[in-house]
Amino acid sequence: MTHKKLLLVSILAIACSCQNLGNKQAQESANNATKTDSSTKSLSQPVDENTTQISAQDSLFDDGSIPTSWANAGFNNSTDFKHFLIKFKDWVKTDNQDSIAAHIKFPLKNVNSVAAFKHKYVDLFDTTLKKTIEEQRLDRIFRNTDGAMIGNGVIWFSESNNNYYIIAINK
Repeated sequence: MTHKKLLLVSILAIACSCQNLGNKQAQESANNATKTDSSTKSLSQPVDENTTQISAQDSLFDDGSIPTSWANAGFNNSTDFKHFLIKFKDWVKTDNQDSIAAHIKFPLKNVNSVAAFKHKYVDLFDTTLKKTIEEQRLDRIFRNTDGAMIGNGVIWFSESNNNYYIIAINK
């Protein structure tokens, strides 16, 4: 009879332990679901597209092509250049000709001076070019030993004395 009681007590103890374990696992699952919900909420908040593109890899493009390194293109700091491009995009959007002109290495093809640039600005920075500049992804800037270009080669940039300059507008 003692063996039967011991066996019965053991079975009851195991059953209770299993039930408590099941409750603990259910509670952990509920806690994890809550954590997942809160992390999902933070992911659904707006993310600054520029910040994402600045930090994204830019050494292999979607088409499989591999651009020249930033150093070989003559740029000391790609992140600084991308921040400059954000400002440049804003200057173009707001037609800030003075800021744009301050970052041009004259002479350009058919534009020899600041005055000539301002005179031709409307023709150079037409709706099509403005849209191209606005849509340029910061993590897809082509570069080679001539510099960095946006808009399929419409505008080329270089770095000189830690400043960034337009070296060509191909229109």
